[in-house]
Amino acid sequence: MLNALSNAIRCVDKDSIKSALAGICLRGATSQIVSTTGAQLLAQDGYDFDTWGKSDVICPVSKIFSSKDLAAIDTEGIELGLEEDHVYFRLDNVEFWLHIIDGTFPKVEQLLVPADGTTYLNFHPTDVQFILDKIEKLPGTKDSESPLYFHINKEVQARAHDTAHKTGIALELSHSKFTGEPVDVAMNRYFLKNALQFGCWSMGIDPTGEKAAIFKGDDKTFVCMPLSGTEPEATHMDVITSASQPASKVPATAPVSAPPPAKRRRRTVKRDATIKPAGKIELLKSAEQIRNDLRNSLLQVNSLIREVKSQKQKDKLLHSTMESLRKLSLA
Repeated sequence: MLNALSNAIRCVDKDSIKSALAGICLRGATSQIVSTTGAQLLAQDGYDFDTWGKSDVICPVSKIFSSKDLAAIDTEGIELGLEEDHVYFRLDNVEFWLHIIDGTFPKVEQLLVPADGTTYLNFHPTDVQFILDKIEKLPGTKDSESPLYFHINKEVQARAHDTAHKTGIALELSHSKFTGEPVDVAMNRYFLKNALQFGCWSMGIDPTGEKAAIFKGDDKTFVCMPLSGTEPEATHMDVITSASQPASKVPATAPVSAPPPAKRRRRTVKRDATIKPAGKIELLKSAEQIRNDLRNSLLQVNSLIREVKSQKQKDKLLHSTMESLRKLSLA
């Protein structure tokens, strides 16, 4: 689950501080962890949130999800609980609480359904590694939307263009296969990189270009819209083929997929009777009250310091005035 939450962070709209899109949706109705920026979406299956039934809980992003120290803990699983306006996580002897984000997470179920007549490109593991090794070195990286143009026909190519010089580089994916109608489609290369690193190696493309591209993995679905517009002209195109690459089964940069559902441990468990979340809520409230008291005390101290400084200035002015009068009387 920590790995799933860490993946979800990459598809969160961090700029929408008060929006539901700034959090990760723990969706009880579909047993999924879902996150989206509005332009890309990641849904991870197989998480039974029986603690809160069919409702959605929007969990804020936390760096603790990517903690290497937590990932190294040898534990049988992670325990979740819901208490008032907090969701808590417990594994081994570590427990942390996060304040739930208010709001309604968008219904995304329709986006996860492929269109009729979808063309599927199934990336071979060797080609996945091939793309990930080169994707950020290709021309056009800093262009708007960082486009990569897929030509899926007799050969499968991913093309990047240097529009200023009308040149380009085509990655020929010699090991990957497709089913359905030939299609040309443009993708944001960083969305493609996310999809492949999440282990979603089957790309479904709507030939009409009207629906989102759907990438499928063992227990993950990644969704993004293809880019509009036509591929730029190129007077010269260098072709680099993956045929010369050594065959590989799993790319080194791709995450390890979760075990099949039949072998998974239960993702969540009911709250242990020895835990008293309500007491922890009271502790949080007490801590917040102490913080507010300290803040008020600091304001009072600052006000007192200003008054003392003001009085010192007045005393200094009075002393200067008296000294001037004394000198005048002597004269």
